[in-house]
Amino acid sequence: MITKTTKATTKTELTYEDIARLAAMLTTLNEPGVHGTSESTLYIVCDMNIHDYNVLRDVMLAENWVRINGHFVTLTEAGRAKAVQIDATMLKTKR
Repeated sequence: MITKTTKATTKTELTYEDIARLAAMLTTLNEPGVHGTSESTLYIVCDMNIHDYNVLRDVMLAENWVRINGHFVTLTEAGRAKAVQIDATMLKTKR
């Protein structure tokens, strides 16, 4: 378990599964041609209930990785940078 202190100074306990889900959401939102998606799509595809999704949603918002407007999620520039960093790390580990 990892404790993440967000910029809002809230401590959130994240499991490795949570981190994998964050990575999956960010990198999927950064795919070519993807301009965002509904929140329900993210939590259903990542096999989460709404409570678990809301914890990760709060982390993504606190880190300024996403914007949410009317339950539609889009990446910010910080979110795109994090997604690129995750993809680069994944590429290195596949070698």
